[in-house]
Amino acid sequence: MYPVSLGYPEAVKRVRSLLKNGHDAEAMLTSVFTLEKTLYRTLRQIVVSAGFPSVQADYLMAKFRGIDNIKQVWACFDPRNEGLSSFVPKTTLQTISTAQTCQPNIQSLGNASFPMSPRLEYRDP
Repeated sequence: MYPVSLGYPEAVKRVRSLLKNGHDAEAMLTSVFTLEKTLYRTLRQIVVSAGFPSVQADYLMAKFRGIDNIKQVWACFDPRNEGLSSFVPKTTLQTISTAQTCQPNIQSLGNASFPMSPRLEYRDP
């Protein structure tokens, strides 16, 4: 696994800056990417903590790209056999899935920015 170069605080700054400058679409793409990457890395750590060597974890993780795949396999490796929805509300997971399906449409717009309804806000947890 590659080291995190910017980290979560830098990603938050980037999303806030994009929102402040009216780049709502780019902010959404960045948010979804950051969230997926965070969940992916967390799942990988859980896989390693479950006893899989890093080489095997990397092999397994190659098959788990995408929020839907991460949700499906989370409970298999969770120490308490709990699904991702046990600590991320199902409504939030649904919103993430919806945002992820919008990504290809937004990316095809290039640098176009458009207002989203409701206006995105980035809040610290």
